[in-house]
Amino acid sequence: MDRNLVFGIAVLVLGILVLVVPAFLQAVVGIVLIVVGLLTIAGKKNFL
Repeated sequence: MDRNLVFGIAVLVLGILVLVVPAFLQAVVGIVLIVVGLLTIAGKKNFL
């Protein structure tokens, strides 16, 4: 396999990860905060 091709693919994958991961983490943190907030409002504090 050509070294330039491998390097190009690696850079592309890295770029996609940099774009996708922050949004994914933001979504996960948001969902967790919403769930914890709803459980706290519902009075299920023994969950934590």
